Amino acid sequence: MKILNKLLLVVSAFLISPVTFGEPPAESGPNVIRYESGVALFFTDPDAGAIAVFGGSVVEFCTGDFDPDLISFTEVSVPQDTDRIKRLIRGQVRASVWPFAAFDCNLFLTTLPTAEGMVHLRNNDNDLTSFLRDNNNINSFGWKANGAMYSPSSGERFQFNLIFHALFDDLNDDDPDNDEVREIIKFALR
Repeated sequence: MKILNKLLLVVSAFLISPVTFGEPPAESGPNVIRYESGVALFFTDPDAGAIAVFGGSVVEFCTGDFDPDLISFTEVSVPQDTDRIKRLIRGQVRASVWPFAAFDCNLFLTTLPTAEGMVHLRNNDNDLTSFLRDNNNINSFGWKANGAMYSPSSGERFQFNLIFHALFDDLNDDDPDNDEVREIIKFALR
């Protein structure tokens, strides 16, 4: 019994001992922050004459009762470039594709979507804060989504794919006419 009491005393002392936190070593590597947050976004594809909505029900949004889907965020700051943050976003979200290319609540409330379902949504931004400083990076930013979607009227199954990619270059110089933004957006139901 004496041995058990001594063991409990040592364990108790260890559990309530003060803990000191220090700075990481000078060359400790990237700092990583992970969290979940709600996400809601949409993309229009004028060529397809359609809009894709992600992160919840757009009908709920239009009626004022919206609860966005949660998705995982990872932000990485690189010690060699302390002002640079890389962001990755990933998760399963509700999605819908509509047969018009405008974000219009009147249309969302009076038209059935072409397809709806759960998709895997991913985002990658190689320099989240590039607009805050002069830098040599071409800021690359993009979203991808894919998953099975279904027609609410017929039940037909579709495979949904989205690619959105943007490159921002020379946005911080003194000549706005020299700014270059290139973007690609394509989505398809097959």
